[in-house]
Amino acid sequence: MSNLTYLFAAFAIIWLAVLVYVLAIARRLHSLETELRALQQMLEDNARKK
Repeated sequence: MSNLTYLFAAFAIIWLAVLVYVLAIARRLHSLETELRALQQMLEDNARKK
């Protein structure tokens, strides 16, 4: 394999790792947003009961 092939392989692996990281962060963000909405709803329900 030539040096250019190794360079391309390394470049592809790095971009794949970045993509996986961004997708993992997006998934966590979605989970946190869902939990935040549930907590806000609980607070609103609790405030109405008082």
